[in-house]
Amino acid sequence: MDKTPTTGVPPVMSVRILVGALTGGLVIFGFVLDFVLPNGDYPPVWALWALGGLAVASRLLSQRPPGMPR
Repeated sequence: MDKTPTTGVPPVMSVRILVGALTGGLVIFGFVLDFVLPNGDYPPVWALWALGGLAVASRLLSQRPPGMPR
């Protein structure tokens, strides 16, 4: 019986897709927040910068698996 290996999606691709979706969701939630909250009732600016920084950091960290050369 000939068992040929099937090519599947590498596990890191799943993480990249998930991080991309969550990062995009953060932007969409920002637009929704602008329309839903009444004027002047926004969260503090540092919280928005912290969430944006976390989104960028997670996106950059998911670009390549650890230990892989560039």
